[in-house]
Amino acid sequence: MSKIFLYTTLLFAAFLLVVFVVACSNGSRNIQQDKKVEITKYVYQHGDRSVAPDYHRSYSIEVSADTTVFTISTYGKVLLRKTYSQNKLAEIEAALNGMDIKLKKEKKSACSGGYSESLQKYSQSEIVFNGYVYHCDEESGTLHVGNGDLSSVFKAVIPESVDSLINETMLI
Repeated sequence: MSKIFLYTTLLFAAFLLVVFVVACSNGSRNIQQDKKVEITKYVYQHGDRSVAPDYHRSYSIEVSADTTVFTISTYGKVLLRKTYSQNKLAEIEAALNGMDIKLKKEKKSACSGGYSESLQKYSQSEIVFNGYVYHCDEESGTLHVGNGDLSSVFKAVIPESVDSLINETMLI
C-alpha cells in the first residue's frame, strides 16, 4: 500500500468524521425552537393542593385570538366558567418572552401535597409546547421557568380578580 493512498484514506476518514460531528450537532437542537409557528392559543392550568372538595380550587385560563376562558373546578366538577371577548395573545406572548421558559428532562418527586402548573401552546389544534411543574418540597416535572411567575401573567388577562372569583365559588 502506498503512502499516498494511506494519507488519502486518513484524510477522507477525517473529513467524514467532521461531517458526522457537524450533522449530529445540528440535529440535536430542539425543533420546536427552530420552527417558527404562529401560536393561536395558550392554556395555563393551576392544580390546587390535595384538600377536601369544599376547599379545593383548581383553575384554567385559555387565551386565544378572540376570547379568554376562565374555569374554576374542584376535582373535575366545574364550579364557574367565564368567557371574555378579548384578544390577549400579544400580551401573553410579550410577558412569556421575558421569562426563561423551556422544557427539561422530566424529574419525578415522591413528595405529595403540593400544587401544579402546566402550560400548553397551540398552533391551530396542534400542541407545539406542553410542560408541567409540580411544586412540593422541590420542583419536579418537565417545565422550567427561569424568572417570573406564570400564574401572575395569566391572572393579569382576566378582567376580574381571580382570587375574588375563587372565593365566590367557596360559597356555592
